[in-house]
Amino acid sequence: MAQLGITPAQIKRTVFIDVIEGTRNSTTVVGYEAWVDLNSCQGTVVAKMSLQCDVEEIYSRGECKISNLKNDH
Repeated sequence: MAQLGITPAQIKRTVFIDVIEGTRNSTTVVGYEAWVDLNSCQGTVVAKMSLQCDVEEIYSRGECKISNLKNDH
């Protein structure tokens, strides 16, 4: 978040989600997502990460408009 100019004081909440693939009988975690809610906007910044927590993609959702990030309404 620091590379985007977002300080810890601007973060309201962060939720980590396992990204899974598979069937009802067998699932595998294939990555993670961090959903970061900011105090300054109605929306979220999403960071998609690998199993090793390397950031693969970052985008914003909703009313959060961050410079140089695509917004996935």
